[in-house]
Amino acid sequence: LRDAWPEAVLICYPELFAGPELLGYGFDPELGPPPESTRQLLRRQNLMALAAIADSDAVVVPTLFQRDTFPAHLRSRLHVIHEGIDWERVKPHPRRHLQINPSLLLRHGDPVITFVNRQLEPLRGFRVLMRALPTVLRRNPAAQVVLVGGSGTGYGAGSSHPEGHPGEQLALLGEDIDRSRVHFVGQLPYELLIGLLQVSAAHVYFTYPYALSWSLLEAMACGALIVGSRNSPVTEVIQDGRNGRLVPFHSPDELAACLLEVLHEPERFAPLAAAGRRTIETRYGLRDCGDQYLQLIASLRLLRAPQPPRHPEPPAPPG
Repeated sequence: LRDAWPEAVLICYPELFAGPELLGYGFDPELGPPPESTRQLLRRQNLMALAAIADSDAVVVPTLFQRDTFPAHLRSRLHVIHEGIDWERVKPHPRRHLQINPSLLLRHGDPVITFVNRQLEPLRGFRVLMRALPTVLRRNPAAQVVLVGGSGTGYGAGSSHPEGHPGEQLALLGEDIDRSRVHFVGQLPYELLIGLLQVSAAHVYFTYPYALSWSLLEAMACGALIVGSRNSPVTEVIQDGRNGRLVPFHSPDELAACLLEVLHEPERFAPLAAAGRRTIETRYGLRDCGDQYLQLIASLRLLRAPQPPRHPEPPAPPG
């Protein structure tokens, strides 16, 4: 890039300084030790990131957590600017309804639990949610659960089951999962995804300490009550009891209890959902984040602009 456009401002977006712990090794006891091939892959990715950082005018990451994965001596070079959420478009819709299948119409106000991953995988808490669902379904016969995402390999370890992690969990849990109330809808077009978040009574967002998902912020912008995992980077956005609820990542029982509480008393948790919406408006607005990028670019252009030559002062006349 520098060879092609030598005068351009070059901003690097390395996202993370990768380590085995970001993929759950040492965080999820079910994983065991990381394979040496994984360590080698992460080293190669980090070398590429370091080379890009060295050749850039500035470095941007979207969260403090992601900044702090980098070596300490590099962090002062990293600007924390999120990409932003268009909260004027992504917003609550009290009259929203969504036809999930020919016999099921979901409306705003129904006891709907939502869960969104690009791929349904343990790194994003899928296994924990599935283990919590039997209790939720048994104790709340009206609850409906909608899971958005594919069954392929995601960021973390894959599954040996031919139908991926969803097939593996359904096989393990068997009849404890009422398939008439747990709906795997695959990957949705964006407008349908937003419509689903607008009818959500409780949106579950669990993750290993890894990059933050846009879906969390979009769910907050839609007015869904967040039930998240009490670990970074979720705690950077959600404060328990202020703009959402947090429970330990490794506790399906506590997740189930929290979901049942939220579904049973939605009016009690409505202020938390509203506070979550305000968090997006005040900290993650698309326009504000865009302005931060523009200000950074403007400052870099000034630094890279050629400076006028400085002429020496003429000598003072004698006497």
